[in-house]
Amino acid sequence: MKTALALMLAFSTMGTAFHLAAADDQTGRPQSNEADRLQSTDTPAKRISSVTWNADTGKLAWVVQSGIERNGDFIPQPGEERYEITPEQAIMAFQGQQRGFTGQEAAWLQSLLRVLTVYCAESTVWWDQAKGAPPDHGKPAAEPPAEQSPNPDTAPHKVTNPPQRKVPGSVQLVAVNLIR
Repeated sequence: MKTALALMLAFSTMGTAFHLAAADDQTGRPQSNEADRLQSTDTPAKRISSVTWNADTGKLAWVVQSGIERNGDFIPQPGEERYEITPEQAIMAFQGQQRGFTGQEAAWLQSLLRVLTVYCAESTVWWDQAKGAPPDHGKPAAEPPAEQSPNPDTAPHKVTNPPQRKVPGSVQLVAVNLIR
């Protein structure tokens, strides 16, 4: 469940669809009547459309859209499903049903959500301190590489590390919070 949740959170930000395997063993075709109306290139799929972490109530909720994948594009169909997890109680709920999961999984999820909360808090401070610069749309992100001379300088040089930028939610923050 830990890996599935991490992947689900990662994919939710990218709007990726995941496939549902509902095939008849003998024909290899989808089993539902609705699937019979789909084009041969259509695959039933679901997509995480939103994820909400409510730090006050301690609940993580996400909404899943059903649809089809056609030629690499997700085409939503009417209707959504809402899932919810309460890590403190180690319970997941869907359509009025609840299922428990391990205390270890609950602790891991709480650590992950603490990292997310700290990241958001640090990003807010970063923003309030007017750090960063507005994106410069229309200009290249980096300078093109300089042309190399036919006779490169091979003499020894002292190499210094540039000062490190402080990026909100850096990998160091993730590592520190996962260890706690």
